[in-house]
Amino acid sequence: MVPTVTSWAKKPPGAKTYAKAHKCTSSKKSAGRAVTLRGTMSTASRDLEMRMRFELLEKIQGGDWQEATPSTLDKWLEKPAGVDVFRSRFRVRHLSAPARYKAIVHYEWTRDGELVGKARKTTNICRMRSKQPDLSAKMVVIRPGLNDLTWSYVFVVSNLGSRTAKGFRMEIRIGGGTVIKKTVKSLRRYRAYKLDVIDRRCSEAPIEGVVDPDDDVSEGNEKNNSVKVNCPLL
Repeated sequence: MVPTVTSWAKKPPGAKTYAKAHKCTSSKKSAGRAVTLRGTMSTASRDLEMRMRFELLEKIQGGDWQEATPSTLDKWLEKPAGVDVFRSRFRVRHLSAPARYKAIVHYEWTRDGELVGKARKTTNICRMRSKQPDLSAKMVVIRPGLNDLTWSYVFVVSNLGSRTAKGFRMEIRIGGGTVIKKTVKSLRRYRAYKLDVIDRRCSEAPIEGVVDPDDDVSEGNEKNNSVKVNCPLL
């Protein structure tokens, strides 16, 4: 039941909250990368019901914080009146790496369906370290070419993982169907590779740089293998 909103802005007197992310486990396999989220709330008045919801946030290396709450976690957990403390714990698996994770825990106290208090608390950060290569499409830069009919396309790829990436392809996809391909034999950890080519001027947007389009490399993070930029105005 969705509680009726009344005038409230903070947790009820005497109520306490606690949130923590722990047992961060890194692994080569997706199922082995996991974090445990814990939340606790209490009340000094036993006639209050308590509700709690977890919101998982993910920050892939080089990106911004984004919501990554799994469907099994995206719900309110409720405890009826008559208890002092409400505790909950979740183990979330299949995390990306390298990446950082944290959770925002939302707390609500209700009385007979009316919301009388709320709070939220952010957990500590869990760092998921990669034990595999991680090819990241960093940027595509477009510069003047040899003449008015051409441009220079520069595609930069980095290996953010802790292992060497071997035998993968890079592609620059120019509007109109042109695809520039380059096979890279290996890229050591924490190193970058630059593909710099001269080709016709683009006329359509966007221009896309893609690394490892055939998934030849098993990576800790498969979500950062492409980057797009708009074709510059003539």
